[in-house]
Amino acid sequence: MLTSLRLKGYRGFRDYGVAGLARVNLLGGRNNCGKTSILEAVHLLESGADPEVLMQIAERRGEVLAATPTRHGYRVDTTPTPTCAHFFYGHDFAKSHDFGISGDGEGGRRSTTVVVLREIDLAGEQQAGKPMGAGSAGPSLQVFNKPETPSANFYIPVTEEGAMLKTRTTPPGRRGPVGSKKGPPVVFVAPDSLILQSMSDMWNEVVKERREREVIDAMRILEPDLEDISELVAADDPLIDHATTATATAKQLGAKFSKPDTKKATLHTWLAWQKEPGKPYGTAIRARYFRVDSPAAQQFVAWFKRLFTIR
Repeated sequence: MLTSLRLKGYRGFRDYGVAGLARVNLLGGRNNCGKTSILEAVHLLESGADPEVLMQIAERRGEVLAATPTRHGYRVDTTPTPTCAHFFYGHDFAKSHDFGISGDGEGGRRSTTVVVLREIDLAGEQQAGKPMGAGSAGPSLQVFNKPETPSANFYIPVTEEGAMLKTRTTPPGRRGPVGSKKGPPVVFVAPDSLILQSMSDMWNEVVKERREREVIDAMRILEPDLEDISELVAADDPLIDHATTATATAKQLGAKFSKPDTKKATLHTWLAWQKEPGKPYGTAIRARYFRVDSPAAQQFVAWFKRLFTIR
């Protein structure tokens, strides 16, 4: 959790800071004053300026450049390319230099800085003043993250117009996987991004990492009486009682799941007896195996609508 945030040279903010952040924060202001930019800045900071996150933000805002048609076998690709130009103060990539996002919170201070390198030598030296070509690759965005790890800093190649390329490289002399820093998963959720596919995929990750309790704790901030979110099977379903009994018997016979995971084990047992056995939670939701009109599901929907003021 962040307790403070500072933006420098980022979008419409030359230098802006906010302190006293808590678990739930309300940003108020007129349209186009930067509220969404602040939320996206948090996403960027927590992802370590992961290139995928940069591209997602640009695509969501429609900040793309028309693509030059590229032939791939019999297919011609004309997909627009996300541009990084608007991440910089002034929205002019030709004049952009850098932007920085930093914050304090659990785990101490962390920061992300993105610097425009007009021309770099991927063997290790900046080619200042040298014409493009001849051993250089440019321009690029260089990302610096703190705390620093072997994979914290990397390059994102871009075109001269600022279009981001879907590749990245480690700085010279560094080892380790290229990518964002490790940490808790961070997802930017807005009313226009509530897609069933992505939401079920996110829930699959929550289940895989055994973090359901954290989701419930977060939901209790706005719904203190919430007990659980796993009661998605009809009470009169003929198989759920059998799944409950079978799970209890398996535990008595030495099944290794822990007591807090008993409900999860029961649901997975129940899922094993459906038309397509073994579907994970998210896929099972899309397949309508779970009841979307159950009290628990409706409680979740009501909480989500209140959170995002959806009518």
